[in-house]
Amino acid sequence: MNNIEIVSLNIRDLGDYVKRKEVFYWFHKHSAGIIFLQETHSSESMEKIWCTKWGGDIYFAHGETNLRGVAILVK
Repeated sequence: MNNIEIVSLNIRDLGDYVKRKEVFYWFHKHSAGIIFLQETHSSESMEKIWCTKWGGDIYFAHGETNLRGVAILVK
């Protein structure tokens, strides 16, 4: 039987480089296979940076204001 760990977090903005670095480091340390993020404050211009840092697939829905945005990270 295969198990997969799923994590859901309200991260309240990953636009800051230091915060994003720490959060992605935490993700890599844990065994979650799928991570749901809320309030990402993301934009299309950030997608390439996040995908490079993550190393897996990321599915974005940016929303229209800073209070919106979700992402799904898959290892």
